Amino acid sequence: MPGGRGAAVLAASILGDRFGRAAPERSEAPMMPAAVRAGRELDGKYRLVRPIGRGGMGQVWEAFHTDLERRVAVKILTPESIAHPNTLRRFEIEARALARIRSPHVVDVYDVGVEGDLRYLVMELLEGEDLGLALCRRPRLSLAEARAVFTPVLQALNAAHARGIVHRDLKPSNIFIARTDGGAVVKLLDFGIAKLEEPSGPPTSTLAGIVMGSPLFMSPEQISSLRDLDHRSDLFSLGAVIYRALTGVQPFAPNAQALGEVILAIASTEPRPPSTFTDLGADVDAFFAKALAKDRTHRFGNADEMLEAFLALTDGAPAIDLRTLLAAPKAAPQDARPSPSLELADPPPPTGPADPAQALARAAGDTGPDTTPGETFPPAPAACPELFADDDTDPCSVPTLQAARHAPLRAISAAPAAAPAPPPDPWLALGAVLPGTLSQHAGSITRFLSALFGRCARESAHVAQLFEPSFHAPGHYRFFAVFLIGSAQPGRLATQTFVLQSRSLEEHLDRLDKGARKVVLAIGDSFELGAGVRQRIFAMYRAHNALVVPVHVARLRAVADDRNALELFREGLSDFNALPDPFAVNARAVDPTSLFGMRALLGDLLRALERPALVSIYGPPGCGKTSLVEMARGELLDARLARVRCVELPSPSIEAAAREIARALGDEGPAGAEVGERIALAARAARDQAAGQRALLVLEDADVILKPLEGPDEGERAAAQRLWTAFGRACDGGLLSVVVTSLSGFVLGDAKIAGWVNPLANQVHALPIPPLTPADVQKMLAELGMQINVRFDAQALGYAHEVTAGNVYAVRKLCGYVVSRRRRSAPHGPLDEVRIEKRHLVEGARDLAAIGETFNTSVLPWLDATERLVLEAVATRQPRNVRGVQQALSGQDAGAVAAALDRLRRIGLVERRGDRERVAIPLLADWTRNNLQPTPGEATQRREQQVRTLAVGCSITLLLLGGFALWSRPREAAWDAGGCRYEIDYPGRAAPGVEIKLYAFRTCAGPPGDTEVRLRARAGTLAQLGAHKAPSLLLHDRDLPDWQQQEISAVLSGLGRSRFELDVLVGGATGETLTVDHDWLASVPELARKLIAAASAIPAAMAALLAYGDEIAALVRRLFGRR
Repeated sequence: MPGGRGAAVLAASILGDRFGRAAPERSEAPMMPAAVRAGRELDGKYRLVRPIGRGGMGQVWEAFHTDLERRVAVKILTPESIAHPNTLRRFEIEARALARIRSPHVVDVYDVGVEGDLRYLVMELLEGEDLGLALCRRPRLSLAEARAVFTPVLQALNAAHARGIVHRDLKPSNIFIARTDGGAVVKLLDFGIAKLEEPSGPPTSTLAGIVMGSPLFMSPEQISSLRDLDHRSDLFSLGAVIYRALTGVQPFAPNAQALGEVILAIASTEPRPPSTFTDLGADVDAFFAKALAKDRTHRFGNADEMLEAFLALTDGAPAIDLRTLLAAPKAAPQDARPSPSLELADPPPPTGPADPAQALARAAGDTGPDTTPGETFPPAPAACPELFADDDTDPCSVPTLQAARHAPLRAISAAPAAAPAPPPDPWLALGAVLPGTLSQHAGSITRFLSALFGRCARESAHVAQLFEPSFHAPGHYRFFAVFLIGSAQPGRLATQTFVLQSRSLEEHLDRLDKGARKVVLAIGDSFELGAGVRQRIFAMYRAHNALVVPVHVARLRAVADDRNALELFREGLSDFNALPDPFAVNARAVDPTSLFGMRALLGDLLRALERPALVSIYGPPGCGKTSLVEMARGELLDARLARVRCVELPSPSIEAAAREIARALGDEGPAGAEVGERIALAARAARDQAAGQRALLVLEDADVILKPLEGPDEGERAAAQRLWTAFGRACDGGLLSVVVTSLSGFVLGDAKIAGWVNPLANQVHALPIPPLTPADVQKMLAELGMQINVRFDAQALGYAHEVTAGNVYAVRKLCGYVVSRRRRSAPHGPLDEVRIEKRHLVEGARDLAAIGETFNTSVLPWLDATERLVLEAVATRQPRNVRGVQQALSGQDAGAVAAALDRLRRIGLVERRGDRERVAIPLLADWTRNNLQPTPGEATQRREQQVRTLAVGCSITLLLLGGFALWSRPREAAWDAGGCRYEIDYPGRAAPGVEIKLYAFRTCAGPPGDTEVRLRARAGTLAQLGAHKAPSLLLHDRDLPDWQQQEISAVLSGLGRSRFELDVLVGGATGETLTVDHDWLASVPELARKLIAAASAIPAAMAALLAYGDEIAALVRRLFGRR
């Protein structure tokens, strides 16, 4: 076989999945039957030599036609692919398409066959490289080079279209420059998804709703999956390829970080005219305006017409040899063994240690390992040594670059053998082909990877897929390694180097299910990452759900010192400054696939800005106004932008604002210029400085210059009127476009503003931003959660919309807080999914309502004192109408209160729900009740009301306590007898039949006398007194012992009596009478009495809660609610 490792040998087509593929997705190489090996003959004449390409459906082999004695390419489908009807159908379509076309610029097909469970296609074998690889070495082609490349392509397309074949996948990698004996020839490849018009029956087409092709070069109708796709779609795609080749940039969204941006750009934007940024002339602009027309009826009618225009465009360009576009082939290694046969031989028996690092050291002098059938570790391609140069420009922006997959296996040199050679150690094979300076660290790299994974498969020169992790990982994870070299600037990995070296990785990730999570170990020799590398890594995460972990080779040496490789891997997962929080309220939502309900608004904004216009974007705080402008900015590539954040103006006066705006536009004007004149001069200066681009002024948070239109200051009101009139005239005169974001931008559409006849009412394009729908919130949380491995259950998704009312800021704030708290309270590994339930959001909403800073910066700065009072009154009282609000704020001017309520309604912060005025965002309502600070007058009024409420409650409690004290107070009776003082304490109330206690006391100045003292029940009262239960009890006579105090038990009863009476008889005569009221409550136990006494404090406690309930609740939440 001529050439060696450096010869780029390519089968005419590589099997691979496409955007919108119908074939089953795979994360590993297709598994071919064991019988598919080097040396096997298909149909008795095609001897398989070696695999030279593979994809999601099968493999491409170099083979030898034993009858004709020539080399051919054989594309073989896997049995799994054959079982899939769409894959088999695509295979048959390609075979029929290639056989039908008669053109020297389309690869020849020789045979189609079936052998056992194999299906194969025999084609011409080509040597060379595709246009995508050629564009890696040069930023763009000259007109002469483009003429030499694209004239044959247009001729091939004309031949295909004449036979009813639409290619549908035109891109640089499908345009192949093949070496021939006398020079080079251009071939059009890969008709695997072509559309064929059959002689009888309908044309073949893809399934309804499936988009097939390469998105960067698709036509608008192909993106829209139109069933009547015709040859003009191919002409659009080829026009995009020619644009890329001549200018060095993609025609649509050249700086896109996500597929959705490209699709949106193709559907809604025009490419930048090449003459504005290259040395190409205006005639080139006219060619591309027709070739890339959105309406296919405005394009070239056929390939012949396009070829004629292209030849006229390049007329006079000198003829060139196409071989100058190819990389020079390198000779085979000098130590390569002779190749008398194309069959495989057994390798020499392995010797030495089995350790990969030691074996690599032994094989350091070899150019690479011998390959075996099915080998997945081809050596790194040498056909494009400059491919990975570190450069600040983008020498290769073709996203479908497949250099490594098109690279050959080196010549197989061995003597005939009786049996196939066993495959080499995969880690040895990987280490032997590490690119550039990383080969010096092969031992450390392979030791690290082999400690973490069981096996690997090399995907390209810089990418390997890793399998069988030795640590716990969910089954849907996929692992990769990408090898990065920052060669131009030692120690630094430039952005473009990273882009180029990871291109094949992104292509592989494109073929995997986006729902599958991927982890990429980015092993490099650079300590410092270029300014855009982090951004590209995060873009890869958003686009492919792939977590990239940079690891410097110096850290891998630690694994040799018995450091745990898994520990280093986990450090890397958590070390890379963590991924940016997608729920951060300042996150820029610039991915058109994640507009979350704003897609129609973005389209409206872009259409409004097709010509100079005044656009007012308004809505409540946090609705996404700034995000919408950012998304539009990504599409306005030809606009010269001036941005002014009005809230940051040094002075709130209109004169100062006009001066700052004029300065931003490029001309502050004379010192004494009037407001309108200053803006007019600045607008003309902006138009002149734009130099053919559109001038665009963005006024963010413009309420500070809108409010004076309705303000009380006549001077400021007149100045504001002149300012906005000047903006309108500048837009109407075609000088610039003005985009205004604000809460109150609706006033610009009012016919009259505070008596002023508004000239902008019929000119302004009003774009109110509505809240997100429940479906939008679900999509937002699902997509953002996927980025950080967070999943919300169905109830959580519903509650998130309910409590935030679809406000973007509130959704992000709440979910970001909850996710952060969940990670802290229950630590999760980087690969573990975090589940969020409704209860977590409920707790988070309660906490956020108690945190002062939640809405301090997003709401309060935009409200004046009256509006804040009205918002608080609505949140706390939910009045029925404006009169209810005015009554709640009786100390404020009624007219000002009504105007503030009307403005809050128009902003979207207050709405009428049911028969009440309510704050539109429930979370904001709770926060307002807890945190919004009243004005000094309102605070005084509130304190007075609190004092009154507390006084009433305390008074009631005191009355109750006093009454209870009187009810339970004991009674006493006292008398003198026989030189002694007697006293009896007894309860004033008793229940019939319930024992009570009486306490008698006697104090004598001398010896007691002989006077008899007796206690006896009066008639009508039944009494059981003392231990003997007698109706009377003797307290004193000369026979009783002396005493000072004694306890007397008594049980009283009486039929129909309201009181019980006991007489004290002194010397036989009645002295004192003890009266005990009849009261059934006296039978209540002592504990119950204490509880009744405590209940007397309830009115005071209730009053305190009514007066200071909000303050108490907020304090409790601050102390115990936050964890």
